[in-house]
Amino acid sequence: MITGTCNSFTSASIPTVRGISLWNGYIVKCIELTVEKFDEENFKAECRTLEHLKGSGLTAQMRLYFKSPQFAYIIMDKLPGVTLSSLLEEKQQLSLQDWENLLERVHEMHMYGIVHGDLHRKNIIVEESPLLGSGKTFYLVDFEHSGRAFLDNVPIVVAGASKTSTYCTDYDRLHYSVRGFIACEFGKEYWTDVCELFRKFKSRDVGLSRGLHNSVTPNLKFY
Repeated sequence: MITGTCNSFTSASIPTVRGISLWNGYIVKCIELTVEKFDEENFKAECRTLEHLKGSGLTAQMRLYFKSPQFAYIIMDKLPGVTLSSLLEEKQQLSLQDWENLLERVHEMHMYGIVHGDLHRKNIIVEESPLLGSGKTFYLVDFEHSGRAFLDNVPIVVAGASKTSTYCTDYDRLHYSVRGFIACEFGKEYWTDVCELFRKFKSRDVGLSRGLHNSVTPNLKFY
């Protein structure tokens, strides 16, 4: 898989882009079709989810998706910030309010009826707010294992993935991916407080219905 800003791609590497001009500020997700790792269902799942979350502010805005004989492309707005993984590796401690804001974003995604399926520290972008004291803004990315939750509190097979996932296991995967950093670097009391937040949101979403936004499945044409 290749990712990069649009100005790192030439017109020869990107075929006709159907009315979209490319410049700095866009991200191109480019997947080679000839490699064994390419999964058609993963590609479709990510496109459907990005279309469903358009305008939500939870993730990058998808501008275009298409396939050429050799590649599949998703073109998205570039998000500000760095990954949660980068912050933790630099031993930057998030406030408890930041953790609550992050988990609230996961809950918002679930209210759209979306199960991420692969939520971990590298799939979260953190933006520092320019306003003093207003905390951080969080974005969720990489939805290739995402799926729609049509049944409450029942495991479903997420699109393109070989594992089952629910709203609750999104929290479990994220919790597992950060615990090594937090428990070792920031002390037991802080880690206990973070764990309590995870429990609170997981319990909140156990009986979550499909949500107000989960009435229409985007009818996307894949070509």
